Amino acid sequence: MHRRSSARSRPVTPRRVLAVLAAVASGWAGYGLYGQVAQDRAMASRVAELTTTNSALQQQIAERLLELSESTSPAWVEDQARRLGFHLPGETIYVVPPPGTARTRGAGQGSPSAAQGVPIPSPSP
Repeated sequence: MHRRSSARSRPVTPRRVLAVLAAVASGWAGYGLYGQVAQDRAMASRVAELTTTNSALQQQIAERLLELSESTSPAWVEDQARRLGFHLPGETIYVVPPPGTARTRGAGQGSPSAAQGVPIPSPSP
């Protein structure tokens, strides 16, 4: 029985050197190709995200332009003034108390009708 020696070295031949160089070149090319594909997918995902964001921003711009065109009308200005509590001279102002609160008409804090809690009648429509 002869045992082959594991310490026996193999000679370096030009064919082996060429095979190693081909393997290294293939690995390098594969790694580069994989990197490009991964980068392409990341960029495609980013483009889709930016397209969605752009659509949302375009919609907001359209809404703001509509609000801007509405805000130049006298009716809009009057509505905003009324929301802030302004009124035109000569208008009768009705104050509707919130539910559950008792208000009196023309009664001060110390008057007897204030203690009785006479409610203000609701204006008729």
